Amino acid sequence: MLRALRKLVEEGKLIRLGYGIYGRAIISRLSRKPILYSPDGFIGAARQALTKLGVKWELTEWERSYNEGRSTQVPVNPIIRIKGRFSRRLRDGSQELVLELCRVTRHRRLRRQALDELSQLDQKLGLS
Repeated sequence: MLRALRKLVEEGKLIRLGYGIYGRAIISRLSRKPILYSPDGFIGAARQALTKLGVKWELTEWERSYNEGRSTQVPVNPIIRIKGRFSRRLRDGSQELVLELCRVTRHRRLRRQALDELSQLDQKLGLS
């Protein structure tokens, strides 16, 4: 099995992303080297791999605020918030997935929601 995977990597049909994790590759028109083929890029392939491995994950606070329109800064670094245990490294060339541990308790989540509601109320009343 490992020999077959190694052969596919050498042929440029697969790219090794981490221990036991491979991604489909295509040949770049510019460099003639294999590159990761994923519509959502490296972060999409990493999320798909984590889902297939049964690792629970969620968007980071930065991505969530961008998606909800609270921020105009586009998150470019591949960061994923992990719920549980996962210690492998995923990388594609120079890009490496950064794992953020999810340690938010119910109390902190309720406090954050209350602060968000207060700031929204301040905005409505024109106090901020």
